[in-house]
Amino acid sequence: MAAAESWGRLLASACMRSGTPGAVLGVWHDGSRTVVPHGVLNTRPGVETIEDFVLERRAVRLEVFEDASGLGVHIRPTGDFVLGTPETVRLVPCDSSGDRHVARSEEGDPWTPFTFSTLPDGTPQLFFSSRVAPLVSRRPQVER
Repeated sequence: MAAAESWGRLLASACMRSGTPGAVLGVWHDGSRTVVPHGVLNTRPGVETIEDFVLERRAVRLEVFEDASGLGVHIRPTGDFVLGTPETVRLVPCDSSGDRHVARSEEGDPWTPFTFSTLPDGTPQLFFSSRVAPLVSRRPQVER
């Protein structure tokens, strides 16, 4: 635990010096993993940074991560209403807010929006939508 406390002090100091509201530091050393969260996920509601950022709704689990390439999301189907297969997408920022991104599975696919926000009680949420509605019938043509 001493290593985590030491890393935590280092991360807190680095955040203070850089003006960064929150960060998560992960260190893998000698077969051991240390993950230290610090600060807040979002400055508006002041939600504390957590070690893992996992969101879930019916049929899908989202695991948000950051690495040297930027933000990404592991998308895993869950529950009894499973559609699709697990995949990982890279988030591309849409603006400087840090809240609005887009992603797509493959080069020719349409972009899907991903928006980070918070519920009124301060709970972080991730809005994303890429639902497809297949054609089930055609409306009859009406001459006018």
